[in-house]
Amino acid sequence: MENKYIEEIRNLFLKVYHKFSCQTQILKKNYGITIHQANIILLLNNKDYISMTELSERVHLNKSTVSGIVFRMFKKGWVNVERFENDRRRLKITLTEEGKGLAQWLEVSQVWNIFTPISKLEEKKIEELLASLKELVDHLDLSPPPSEEVLLTIEEHGQAFFEKDIKDNV
Repeated sequence: MENKYIEEIRNLFLKVYHKFSCQTQILKKNYGITIHQANIILLLNNKDYISMTELSERVHLNKSTVSGIVFRMFKKGWVNVERFENDRRRLKITLTEEGKGLAQWLEVSQVWNIFTPISKLEEKKIEELLASLKELVDHLDLSPPPSEEVLLTIEEHGQAFFEKDIKDNV
């Protein structure tokens, strides 16, 4: 059964997605920073260091993907990568001075302002929003799709979604 709020929620999610997408395109085009790089920089800015494993878990990407991102950030001079002294297999990632400056810029920049409106809400509203988003994430199926679904275009995914939606409501 279709909830009377679902269409409005879909539209709001699309607006948020569009805004987020625009912001990430501006970051990449004008400043040469990807969304994943920006997230890692901001995450590292609040820590002395982070291990590759923890970083992978925190940004919800597999270790090989994170390794590639970190390597590109290292080449740009934004992070240092060292081995832990007590376990040479583990990598410790820290921000360089340039990376710290970039983190400060990202935190105050109008380019990264998608989350600024949230801070203008009352604390109780922020807590309610956070609780609702956590509950929503708990209900999402975060398992990777079967390999054949990965190859579908956005239009095909949309078509499949709406066909399923129509079948479920008939």
